[in-house]
Amino acid sequence: MKINGERIKQSWTIVGAPIFIDCQFMPDSANALRLLFAHLRNHFAIPVFGPDRGKAYCTTVADMVKAKPSDGTCYRIPKAHLFNLDMDSSLETFVAETRVARASVDIILDLEDLPSKYPDESFVATIGRINSFPHLGEWRSLIVLAGSFPLTLTGMTTQTRMIRRHDWLTWQRLISSKKLQRNPVYGDYGIQHPSAQPAPVMGKANVRYTLAEDWKVFRGSDTMKRGSETRDYAPQMKPLCKLVCADSAFCSSDFSPGDQYIYEVANDEVAPSNDASRWKSVGFSHHLTYAAKQLRGVA
Repeated sequence: MKINGERIKQSWTIVGAPIFIDCQFMPDSANALRLLFAHLRNHFAIPVFGPDRGKAYCTTVADMVKAKPSDGTCYRIPKAHLFNLDMDSSLETFVAETRVARASVDIILDLEDLPSKYPDESFVATIGRINSFPHLGEWRSLIVLAGSFPLTLTGMTTQTRMIRRHDWLTWQRLISSKKLQRNPVYGDYGIQHPSAQPAPVMGKANVRYTLAEDWKVFRGSDTMKRGSETRDYAPQMKPLCKLVCADSAFCSSDFSPGDQYIYEVANDEVAPSNDASRWKSVGFSHHLTYAAKQLRGVA
């Protein structure tokens, strides 16, 4: 896994908008965090900490908070630690060691991968955990993060498939329950699975398109070559883009940069990229735009 601070800086052009930086899965994560923040020194960059990060990582976060106390920090609690009896004391220890005010700390409650149906007992337990969180009203923000896109599309036998956005539906259910003492901010993993593990098998080229309560997946027919640098995306993407544009779900070419690219490929205005990451960014562009509009009540 490589880190590219310059690309992030070029992409995140709104300097005053906060961006959370979590280097948990980077080799030598503490040093990676320092290097990345050197590139983002003029941005509102928030270092993310959490359980099991290690002393060196904690020291690095503390140094960053000391250097720019107004930016604060974030504490991310993974699902495995969410209901641990010592979780609250670990958080208080972190606050004390970094000497950061609670009003400068964002809390992420990471539900990670949600099942196709979130059990009622889990839903009730999540409400109880939020309401029992220490100093609930004092943190800068409280974020519920979750994802529900599958790790692999293996088994998809048709060219299109609908997948429920259980992360979005569960957050809406939490908010509408009227039982929370503090409404959390929405967060998701977008059009990919929350796991840091790669998909177990090589898949097929696809476009992942976010709708109000579902994702619609448009998938090619040819399995990509394992080990191929380009994964043979280009030959399959033009017909897939035409399929997306002809679908009633297509928003419009000016909906997002991702939608514009899909439209341009479908209409021979640009050549389809053979880069898998480029197509993932296309889906994320549409997803982020759609989710932001939903949160503003305009989608």
